[in-house]
This record gives sequence, structure tokens and C-alpha cells, in this order.
Amino acid sequence: MMGSGLLIWLPEITQAELHHIARAIYVARAEEGGMADAATRALDALTARRTEAKKRLGSDDPLLLSSVLHEHLTAKERAEAAGRLEGIRLLPLDKHVVRIHGHDINGFPQIVKFWRSERGPFAKLPVSEWQQMFAKIAA
Repeated sequence: MMGSGLLIWLPEITQAELHHIARAIYVARAEEGGMADAATRALDALTARRTEAKKRLGSDDPLLLSSVLHEHLTAKERAEAAGRLEGIRLLPLDKHVVRIHGHDINGFPQIVKFWRSERGPFAKLPVSEWQQMFAKIAA
């Protein structure tokens, strides 16, 4: 993933809900004004939850966790470790790096542009629903 996410402790919502919230955060931050400020506060609140993930796992790096689980643990040890992963979520960050012809390119701005377009997932989502998502996180 090349730094495209981090592990956080957020047992009160599902991974799918977190992805919806993160997408709304990044779309709102692309604008200026109060909604962008609320989105930044929500992202800060989510990012702060990485401290608990570090306490529980020793790291907030999803690549490191994946490597340890798959390369250094037996199947029995992985099964035992699964209990410690309950409540751990992957927070997607605002980058999507791809390598094209030997160069790393961040495609995330184009992704957000689509999300904001009339064909994107936020074309018909009322702003009031965004505020509810952000409030759920910032609380």
C-alpha cells in the first residue's frame, strides 16, 4: 500500500462504515469552509486512535502487521492473534500511490474528483448526512 493507510482502534464502528466516513472526510476536505474544518477535526480524531492500536499491536503499520502475520506466525499463532485484532480498523489515508514507468504517482486527487462529480457517490448525499458521520467520529 506504500503508506496508504494506518491501523487504528475503533471497535464502535465497522470497517465498511469507516471507509464511508473516510471517503466523506476526503471529499469535504477538498472544499473550503466549515465542512472542511469539520472533516479535518474528524480525521484528527480518527488519526489519534492509532495510539491505542500501537499499544495493542506494537505498531500502526498495516504492512508490518501483514508481514508478521503471514511470514512469521504459524496458523495456530495467527488464530490466537485474531482476538487481538478485534476492533482494529484500517484507516485509508489521502494518497493512492501507483508506480508508472518507474515513477510514483499519487492518484488520490483524481479519485476525490470522481467522488465529487455528478456520477460519484457523493453527488446526491445530503451534507447533513456528512455532518452526522463526522459527529459520530468526533464525539
